[in-house]
Amino acid sequence: MYKGRPCVFLSCSERFKERVARPLKDGLSEAGVYGVIVADEPHPDGVRPDPGAKVDYFLDRSDALVALCTPDDHLDDDTVQPRQNIIDEMQRAWSRRRLATCVQVLKERTVRLPSNINPTHDRLDPDDPAANLRLVLRQLAEWGVLPEQPAPAAPDETADGIRATRARQARFLAAGLRAAWSIEDEQEKAVALARIAKTMAVTDRARAARLTADAERIARSIDWEDDKAPALAGIVEAVAAIDRRRAARLITEAKRIAQSITEKEDKARALADVVRAVASTDRERAARIAASAERVAQSITDESWKASPIRKELALCEVAEAVVAADPDRAERVAQSITDEACKGRALASIAEAAAATDPARAERIAQLITNEGWKEAALAGVVEALAARDRDRAERIAQSIYDDGERAGALARIARAVAASDPEHAAGLIADAEYIAQSMRDEQPREVALAEVAAAVAAVDPDRAERIAQSITYQSYKEYALASIAEAVAAADPDRAERLTESITDASQRASVLATIAETVAPSATRRPG
Repeated sequence: MYKGRPCVFLSCSERFKERVARPLKDGLSEAGVYGVIVADEPHPDGVRPDPGAKVDYFLDRSDALVALCTPDDHLDDDTVQPRQNIIDEMQRAWSRRRLATCVQVLKERTVRLPSNINPTHDRLDPDDPAANLRLVLRQLAEWGVLPEQPAPAAPDETADGIRATRARQARFLAAGLRAAWSIEDEQEKAVALARIAKTMAVTDRARAARLTADAERIARSIDWEDDKAPALAGIVEAVAAIDRRRAARLITEAKRIAQSITEKEDKARALADVVRAVASTDRERAARIAASAERVAQSITDESWKASPIRKELALCEVAEAVVAADPDRAERVAQSITDEACKGRALASIAEAAAATDPARAERIAQLITNEGWKEAALAGVVEALAARDRDRAERIAQSIYDDGERAGALARIARAVAASDPEHAAGLIADAEYIAQSMRDEQPREVALAEVAAAVAAVDPDRAERIAQSITYQSYKEYALASIAEAVAAADPDRAERLTESITDASQRASVLATIAETVAPSATRRPG
């Protein structure tokens, strides 16, 4: 169940979303069923900001999965396959006991699935949404998923509720805009304006287009190419929500500017920023740019006046971190090529955390490969939350084995967040342990960092305790990080409290980002669209 209705996970590709998935979602809604298209949903409170964790969140709340196997990828041997995310989501559903027998596959006639997947399927006709809906409703009825009668609209989906919510969202966006325009750093200002425009595009596309134009103008005005390329790359996602062709041109320009940078270290980092911008919309293009970034980083020698072995290693580290979303195998290979153990540890820790949501075993294996103890413990602390969903005892053993008090406290708090829904009493005990460990640390700055991490981790579970911990922090930047996390966590349930918390955030860039996130969270579900 989700939002008081039976819930069906619609696994689809971005290319066929408008044509196939959204008509099916609309038809299910009329039947009283909530259809989840992950890309259209806001990121859930308390869930790590990566796609795999978001998918798991909605699968855990779904009563069935419908895989829409559309003709997306044309391989060299003329085979046609659906996008990889559809295959991955089918496998995740089959691995869940509750969902394993409630997976319906609709396959277009030319599509072939990988040889290790051969489920029974119904015929999918991309041009006949009514026929697709009939097939799905018949199967859902057989499984007992359909309600006896359509459920009433949720409160925020009534006409008055939508108007009130839109007014509240507009207030958050206006406050975010004021914060964004006050940012002094031009790169940060451009990215902040674009972030707000992306949320605004759902309800006021014309104004959002003007705002992205402002962001683009500011990014282009930056004199240093080292900063201009990341600035242009940083606004691509927002522009893509309004004009995909314009976004593609920005990517091309950002790549060209990055390639024109003379210093190889800066060139590699700029290309890595472009990879980050492209990874969510075009993984193949991101992988190609990543290959260029890797070649540049590997070519760094001591001929540059500011080059040194550690600079080369840091450049490779940034390439590995950037490419992990598009090509995790390449990311791990790049990381393993790094000779400085601290830089290698940082890169592998990032890769492990990214892998945790979809493949906890691989994430733990990568973390255990790290020889630098500090980064190894950081990696393990980042992996335990995903492990806790599958093996709580193992996750806790790993957390308790971490020597660094701050990392151990953060790890326990993340496990608490993962198990809170299934065992709130145990989660409360873990939170108490995490806070006690953090408060017991002798050195002030590490203690405050640990408290901020604990507050951020438990915000969705116990916001009152999280806010009390945050208010006890004296370092302003750490306090604001914690308050921002709490505001985002409580926005859906208590937007007024979220707004009050943002008033304590003095950093304009962070405040603008938080307000944009809150505005997206409180948007009426009828108006939500992908970012």
